[in-house]
Amino acid sequence: MADRGAGSHETEQIVRAENGGYAYGVIGADMYVFSHGGPVYLLHEHDVTRSMAGEGTTTQPSRMLDARSKVVSFTGREKELEDLTAWRDGEGDRVSALWLHGPGGQGKSRLATEFADRALKDGWKVVTATHGAGAIPPEPGSQDLRPHGAVGLLILVDYADRWPLTHLNWLFNNSLLRRPLPVRLLLVARSHTMWSSVRYGLEKAFQADTRAYALPPLENGTDDRRIMFSAARDSFARRYDLTDLAAVRPPSHLDRPEFGSVLSLHMAALVAVDAHVHGARPPEEMVGLSSYLLDREREHWTRLYENGKAGLDFTTSPATMHRVVFTAVLTGALPARNGAALLRRLEMPEPHRVLADHGTCYPATTPRSVLEPPYPDRFAEDLLAISLPGHTVDGHPSALWAEDVLDLIMGITEDGPYPAHVPRALTFLVAAAAPERWPHVAEHVELLLRTDPELALFAGGDCLAGLAELDVALEVLEAVEAGLPDHRQIDLDAGIAELGRRLARERLCQTDDPAVRALEYRRLGERLARAGRHEEALVETEQAVDLHRALAERGDGAHDADLAGSLSLLGRGHRALGHWREGLECAREAVRIYRGLPPGSAETHAVDLARALGELADLIVVDRHWSQALEAREEAVRLLSGQGDGVDADLGYALIGQAEILQALGRWEEAESVLNEAVAIYERLTEDEPGAHEPELGLALNSRAGVLFRLRRPAESLPVFEEATEIFRRLADTNPEAFSGDLAGVLSNLSTVLHNTGRCQSAAVIAEETVERYRDLVAARPSQYQRGLADALVHHARCLAHEHRWQQAVLVKKEARDRFWDAGLEGAITPEAMLSEKAAEHVRKADALRLRRPTWAVDDHWVTLLDQEECWRDRHNRVHLVEEMEPSYCANVVRFVLSQAAGVIESLIMTNSDEPVDWRREDTPETWIVRRPLLKALARRARASERP
Repeated sequence: MADRGAGSHETEQIVRAENGGYAYGVIGADMYVFSHGGPVYLLHEHDVTRSMAGEGTTTQPSRMLDARSKVVSFTGREKELEDLTAWRDGEGDRVSALWLHGPGGQGKSRLATEFADRALKDGWKVVTATHGAGAIPPEPGSQDLRPHGAVGLLILVDYADRWPLTHLNWLFNNSLLRRPLPVRLLLVARSHTMWSSVRYGLEKAFQADTRAYALPPLENGTDDRRIMFSAARDSFARRYDLTDLAAVRPPSHLDRPEFGSVLSLHMAALVAVDAHVHGARPPEEMVGLSSYLLDREREHWTRLYENGKAGLDFTTSPATMHRVVFTAVLTGALPARNGAALLRRLEMPEPHRVLADHGTCYPATTPRSVLEPPYPDRFAEDLLAISLPGHTVDGHPSALWAEDVLDLIMGITEDGPYPAHVPRALTFLVAAAAPERWPHVAEHVELLLRTDPELALFAGGDCLAGLAELDVALEVLEAVEAGLPDHRQIDLDAGIAELGRRLARERLCQTDDPAVRALEYRRLGERLARAGRHEEALVETEQAVDLHRALAERGDGAHDADLAGSLSLLGRGHRALGHWREGLECAREAVRIYRGLPPGSAETHAVDLARALGELADLIVVDRHWSQALEAREEAVRLLSGQGDGVDADLGYALIGQAEILQALGRWEEAESVLNEAVAIYERLTEDEPGAHEPELGLALNSRAGVLFRLRRPAESLPVFEEATEIFRRLADTNPEAFSGDLAGVLSNLSTVLHNTGRCQSAAVIAEETVERYRDLVAARPSQYQRGLADALVHHARCLAHEHRWQQAVLVKKEARDRFWDAGLEGAITPEAMLSEKAAEHVRKADALRLRRPTWAVDDHWVTLLDQEECWRDRHNRVHLVEEMEPSYCANVVRFVLSQAAGVIESLIMTNSDEPVDWRREDTPETWIVRRPLLKALARRARASERP
């Protein structure tokens, strides 16, 4: 899209529309939008005076619970504010980013807002960035983001861990960050997980100082709860002009679990103050607190309606307002036109009048939106629950219209696509229906799903997982199950695993049939494996194998294929957990059984045989049976090539495996051709079903990039590695258990290529991230990932050495070697690493032919050469005895080795050896090398010419 500048350099604005989209305007910055017109992210000027709680909040007290209202005074985080201010004002880097993280409810957003308020008062330009998916953009030109003489620019990004990484990277590339003044990015998140990935995006955008800050939790215990209650009570009391605070006491059982959150303590304090002012007795439990606040909402609607009769511009009755608020909870804020259309479908009279009155009660956060829901979410969920029939709360009859409105909002009475708000609506209902909260809401969830089970799939994986905890009939859950994909679906797999466990638990209790039980265990094992829960999957799959083996031992052949299928799945489970030998035994037995099936059954299970052959090929390399592995892969490809388009995904995976073995055999051009075919298959499949085939596309790209690198085409390999990395970042963000290992491996490859293409600083950032990710993996599965961590540490040490950080490099290398020895990793290697090392061996042989001289692994050259004093070996592999070398030649060799000292140390760090040993804190590469036996011998020989 063309630029839409304001006419001068100062106000020039670059508007970018991603995928051919339509762009809205801001002044002094870029704005990215999707092809459907919605913004990727929104930029707002921070307003220190902005408060969500306006005048008259004592008549509608629930609004004071919204953290954005700032009603409760900021207390208890002065030390953290001092730390943030010191970071903001620090000298040095123009751009610095801080990842502020901590669990929900710790006060991160409130701390960030207070910090932003104070920065604004100190002369900084403060801008808030919010993720724009589904959001309503500001009026064109309404946000003036020019510095106007500010001392610096602070950008506040809340919920940063919920942003897709690509969208954060677009933010980092905004021209707003390119202005010649200090820039500070405060990224607020619950988790630390994404930080390493975000750091890389910042490094790519500009050389930025980056750091993380963990927000410590508040102290636990009843005393601390009383302190928090008192602070909230005092803040609320000021809104009521209440001075007699001693009479406002906390609930008598403040130590109960239900009062374990900040929100519950704030609710208790608010109700205690409001009840005291109105001469009422405050409730003691959470249900009573919610009911009390809902009563106050109704009183507010009623008062406005009655005042409308006396001339106030408000005509909506309390009953109608209840319906509108109920609707807003389910839909969230909508554009005005969409909101009016929705109310017409709900047959509400004068929808624009009703929306205006609703806006009086619940003001919109943006000028063009309507149906702002009540906050916080928990209170909104309580409103849903008390509106729906089935509860037993005294004095709060359910709404007769609630079920009909719910059906209309969920779109189950209409054809066509689901409304965009369905995931929010069902997620809120499932959260309210939790057994410890409002169990009767589960009946309404069940009714919805009986009518349309696919609602649960559209709502997403979190909703499926929540559904598994509800008291919902088995047949309803099975109806939902019928629509589940029978292949991987990244966004759903975690939820499918939870739902699958619930289904399996109930069905296993209903049957003693071993064949039925075996299939149930196997189905659950598959679902758990797709979700990355491999230890649990292995337990379930072993049960399936035991049952199928007992059935197969009857000898009638009816269950042989079932046993082979379960063995194949068990083999994949063992492989995922690093149990190579056990996996190989399972794969061999599965292949043997499939080959022994009678002709008709063998044809039916040809695809299953191909899959088992693939597992066998992947694992047989442990025994270095390269030709057998290639034969198995080639047979699998032949079997699948004759099955038609329905097995393209299996064919693509078989091609990836075939290419890996071809690389190990040094057949690079063949491997490239095979991988081009695999990539083409998965690009086509991913276009149709992104969530199902992205992992395989990432594997194919990673392998293809490796071939290009080994074919000495690094410039071509780098963008392919980066594409594979982006895929696995997305996958690992969605399902860390399943894809963190893949991401760590791809990052390791990317760092190597970056280093070898001269982008050493980027390589160092990625190398450090790789080590951090492998440490997390080793903590969970040491036997599987210890070798990967050791290799990552070696590469990280290489990057440190390249930056001349010698002491750190040596220490990191020592840790790598310690891990090898302590874990018994000498000779212990994964099938993937074995294939890679075999391929590297062929690279060395190819180099020797190309250079027409021998080449050595560094272990065989510098490691052994430096630690002996008898001979020198030159670049042509000619051996010279030191005692026979001319002194001048010896002097030349010493000068040559010292000139190469930094490169030699870097090479030694990369070896699978203890070198460099005997490193002293004050050492440089030169001082360390001159102490080696060879250098000492050469120096002595060189000095011989100086003797008289």
